[in-house]
Amino acid sequence: MKIKLNKLFKRYFDKYRFLKITYFTLIIFILETIFFHVFNYIHDYFDAVLIISYAILGIGLGAFISSKIKIPEKYLFIFCSLGMILSLYMAVAKAVFFASPGISNFILVFLFLFPAIYITRAYAEYKSNQIYLFDMIGCFLGVGLVVLLYRFFSSETIFLLVLVILPLVVLTGVFCQRLKYKKVFIPVFLFFLSLGIVLFYNQVILDRYNLFDLINCQNIEKSPEGTTKIFCRDLNLIKSYDNLIGRIDITQLPLSTSGTYTVSYDGWPNDLFHKRTTSGENDYFKYKNIKWPTLDIRLLYGVKEKPKILVIGSSAKGIIPIVKKITPVENITTVEINPGIIKAMKEDFFEESGKAYLNLDPVYGNGISFLKHTDQKFDIITLMNTHSYRNIAHKGSPDYLHTVEAYRNFFSHLSNEGYLMIEERPETPESKLALYREINTLWHSLKEEGAKDPSSHFIIWSWMYGGREFKKYDLFYFVGIAVFKNPVDEKLASSWVEKQSGRDDFNLQYFKDYKKQPISEEFQELFEMIESNDFSALKGENFDSSIATNNRPFLSQATLSNKKLDKIILNIGILALALWILFTIPLIKPGKRKICAVFNLYNILIGFAFFFIEIILLQVYQNVFLSSSVSFIFVLGFLLLSSGVGGYFSEKLNLKRVTIFLVPLLLITPYFPDWLFTLGVSSLIVKISGVILISITGFLMGFYFPKGLSFVKEVGLKDKVYHFFAINAIAGCFAIPTALYFGIKIGYIYTIIIALAFYLIAGFVLELYKKNYQKNTL
Repeated sequence: MKIKLNKLFKRYFDKYRFLKITYFTLIIFILETIFFHVFNYIHDYFDAVLIISYAILGIGLGAFISSKIKIPEKYLFIFCSLGMILSLYMAVAKAVFFASPGISNFILVFLFLFPAIYITRAYAEYKSNQIYLFDMIGCFLGVGLVVLLYRFFSSETIFLLVLVILPLVVLTGVFCQRLKYKKVFIPVFLFFLSLGIVLFYNQVILDRYNLFDLINCQNIEKSPEGTTKIFCRDLNLIKSYDNLIGRIDITQLPLSTSGTYTVSYDGWPNDLFHKRTTSGENDYFKYKNIKWPTLDIRLLYGVKEKPKILVIGSSAKGIIPIVKKITPVENITTVEINPGIIKAMKEDFFEESGKAYLNLDPVYGNGISFLKHTDQKFDIITLMNTHSYRNIAHKGSPDYLHTVEAYRNFFSHLSNEGYLMIEERPETPESKLALYREINTLWHSLKEEGAKDPSSHFIIWSWMYGGREFKKYDLFYFVGIAVFKNPVDEKLASSWVEKQSGRDDFNLQYFKDYKKQPISEEFQELFEMIESNDFSALKGENFDSSIATNNRPFLSQATLSNKKLDKIILNIGILALALWILFTIPLIKPGKRKICAVFNLYNILIGFAFFFIEIILLQVYQNVFLSSSVSFIFVLGFLLLSSGVGGYFSEKLNLKRVTIFLVPLLLITPYFPDWLFTLGVSSLIVKISGVILISITGFLMGFYFPKGLSFVKEVGLKDKVYHFFAINAIAGCFAIPTALYFGIKIGYIYTIIIALAFYLIAGFVLELYKKNYQKNTL
């Protein structure tokens, strides 16, 4: 039996090199996904997307280095595995203990460099289309494995599990092969295996390496209000919920006896819950002789008795106790996007929350999707400080809850007396502009719904949390917006406003034609600018007055420039240019310059095109798959698998035909899911349709890269495969932040058109040169 097993493993490790390719790419995909998720937690969406650039850059550098390494394949596999293990330890240490944003995380490049060395060797020695297929199969298998792992483990646990798997796989191969340095390899990898097992055990059993407790927050980029994330605060971690939607940490003050807990979303504190109302609040309302919660400052109510309320947004206790006071529980519908919150509020912290979710059955999913699949009408729909990122003051990922299309969807599900309730925290002067852009988008959505005077549909007020001294653009400064489906009925709405007027921490900001109380000149001027479409008064603040749409769903990007993204593009651009020059110099040789120049241009064009489309689809499908992390694994997984299949069949079709099919497909794929949602198609069908479209798109995109490499070998440049592979990766590395920038500034559709132009030019150049080459050789 032992002999048979040895033969089986020997055959696997010696002959089935394709499976090693699949293994490496599977590990790459898992690590890329986890780092994306973790960087979104520690930093923000921009740094998370940058992880893709690091991965592609590492692959490009690995491809270039691969041409310089001449060791045998079986030793190369061991060398690359060891390099990957050491790089993973360093990358995790950098991300956690020396957390800092941007280009300083360059060390992650080495994590992807070592497997790329092995993979590129295979591309040079075997048929490109076959290697490409197994390469992409590994990515696809990574999709299923990541989804499965996150059902049972947190990010830090999965990291440690990989640190067990890597040395275990290599040890299996070492034991079953005749190797010159076998006695050296075995103890080295046994050490790493033992270390990985100990660390994994400590995390699973004791939660000893929880990111919340370990992150060195002193190096983290400061938030807009000048404080770092919740990790820095003197709180005791009670429990973490980690999933691909987003991470939640529940904490408590060290000596707290009041039972007050803080709930943080992706590292940002945004909610509290406790069993009872604090005495200070009770004293205030007793002093005012008001029955709680009549004057809860967050929610305008009283327009309709026992209103039907839809609460949208991932939140813990939130406003649930307040809405329970003003309407029967059967009139309340809640939609939660994060399953961790549902578990915390319904099970783990049910008592601690004061049984806030008693008799409530939250719908798990996307509020937009929910509304598109129901005929219900509501009197109040709440969006209480709800964004796909922290809040309106924090720039982040695409925000489909706050686009003109989403607002129109909300208004269509309001009763005639109904209104949309929004709460924002414009904590900085810059985030004030994001609030202006949001109001501008709301105004235009009403206009598109047929409102004659949209300005008369708004009531806006501001307050300071906890009764603090009033101070604009502060951590505790809030703005409330009630947007009515029809013009505001002053008689009904003014009673709530008048009751609030006695409070020191309440300011009425806007209520058109309301004479009983002065309103803010700031918002009066804003609505005049919106009505006249003249924002010249804000020119000095670099204000972007465009409305947020599904084509440009970045509400928080309210200025015409983004300093952080500009810096990322500059740094990555300089690095990519330097590496491109380095990789191109060896191609400048007499007799081959023209051929090399053609393939150089070809790989740059298809590198940009592929990653432009990839990044845009990642952003578009966040509206389908609920979060950036879920979108990442499904879009990337199916796109890469199908491109691998396309690459395998790349010899069957010429690029002209492929491009003819690709053009209309790419114009349909980004917008097809939203069109299905509009028709009321179920969420499951939309997801399946999206996966099919992504797969067909990837299949056609997969023709370009292996077809180019095959022709490189055909014209006698086999030794230059490494260089063209690296150049393609470098182009992709720079294309990723560029695609994100274009998506924000010019929209998805124009970015895709640019990508299509690159594919058209690349296909034309290659086919034209191929014809000339074949003609000359004949």
